Formats: sequence, structure tokens, C-alpha cells
Amino acid sequence: MVSIDTELKYAYRFYPDLKIAGMLQNHEDIAIAAIDRILQLFETYKVPATWALVGELFYENSEIVDKIRETTVQHEIGYHSFSHIPFSESSRQAAKTELDEGLKIQDEFGVDFKSFVFPENKIGHVDLLHQYGYVIYRGANLAGKSVGKPLLVRAKNFAASKIVAPPVKPLWKDGIWEIQSSMMFYDSPYFQTLSLRAKRGIRKAIAIGNTFHMFIHPQDVLLDPKLLDRFEKVLQFVTAETEKNRLSSITMGDLALAL
Repeated sequence: MVSIDTELKYAYRFYPDLKIAGMLQNHEDIAIAAIDRILQLFETYKVPATWALVGELFYENSEIVDKIRETTVQHEIGYHSFSHIPFSESSRQAAKTELDEGLKIQDEFGVDFKSFVFPENKIGHVDLLHQYGYVIYRGANLAGKSVGKPLLVRAKNFAASKIVAPPVKPLWKDGIWEIQSSMMFYDSPYFQTLSLRAKRGIRKAIAIGNTFHMFIHPQDVLLDPKLLDRFEKVLQFVTAETEKNRLSSITMGDLALAL
């Protein structure tokens, strides 16, 4: 399972001093080109994905929505809030406003949001999602996360996550499904093991009958130009395993409907 945080400049609108924020301001065309290439890769390897779009992109970059819809692969268009605010730090009314904007987008653009991805993975106001018609959301990233654990345990889990990304399984919470993520497909130059640990994680998921869920930010190609080459290696592996009937690729929304 793959989800794509499609946010472009809105990812860093509150952090103008970050290096990548400045890069995006000057080279957003490169990030859009990355989206094009990701779509081409999915087309080549016949892998569907959940494209979680920030609502403002429907109005400012509607061609992205058209490109996702025009592919022969049955992708899902999910919602990534309207303006990319962190829900865990926002008031309930602010969260409702973001979700209300999503209802307007569904009416205006003819989409049916079933999946929600929290901006920055900062989870909050989960109970509202069910009220607005969502059936699944992406939970915490399990790779190396050991919040509240002793330092030694956190260090051990972090090291393990650089060897193999953990499989995940759906959880029923607050009237909605949660599917955590196995890994974010990006890393520092010191840990270039993305493809290897993703493939190991997929093998483990197959062995125990769980889900492997990775997510990617198209704009991260600005920091790592070879990121999509590594991503392609994983998609090649997914297709090979699919052809052997060992796994199937599915979107977040389809997973929820199948449970």
C-alpha cells in the first residue's frame, strides 16, 4: 500500500525558513515533475495508490487532479486537509472548517473522499472524520517510533527500522479504520537503505499476512534527486511478488471497504 502526501508548497507554509521551503518556492515545477514520474511508475508497474491532496491544490493546481484521474490505474484521491494545518495543534472549530472545505471540494470536483491523511502526521480530532464520511485514516509511522519508551529501547527500535520496515495491520478506532504506516520513503544521506528495508518489510508482511504501507512526499526529490530511482526498485519488487500471487496492491479506501 502506498499513500502520497500531495501538498507541494503547502507542506512548509508555516516554516518559511526551512531549506526545502525555499527550494520549493523556486523549484515547484520539479516537484510537479516528480508527481508526473510517480504516476508513470504506477502506470508501468500497475500499482494503485492513495493520493492525499491538500484542498487548495484543487483550485491552484487542478491539473494534478486531472492527471491522477486520467491514468489507467485506479488510484484513490484522498484528503490531506484544506490548508495543511496540524490537527493535533488546532482547535476543534479549525478542524471542522478544514473538513467543511473538503465537502465543498467533493461537490465541486466530483470526488468522494474516503481516506484522510493528517498533515505532518499530527493526529487530532479523529472522531470528526467519521462524521464527515471518512472510513479510514493514516495513523502513526511505526518505523522507529517508540514514544514513551526508554532511550535504549528507542535506539534499538530506530536501528531495527533501518534494516527492515515493520508491517502494519488495520485498527478500529472511534468508528473508523486506522492504518498506520510502515515507513516514510525518505531518509538522510547516512541511511540509504530505503529500497532494501522496504522489500524486507514487504516480505515480512507476506509471511505474517499483514499490510505494508509506505508513504512518500513528491517534493522530497528536491533533497534527494535519486529518490524515485529507489522507489522504482520497490515497485518492481511489488509487481514481481504480485505476479507470483503472493500479495496484492490496494488503496487505503479499498482496504477499509474490504474489512
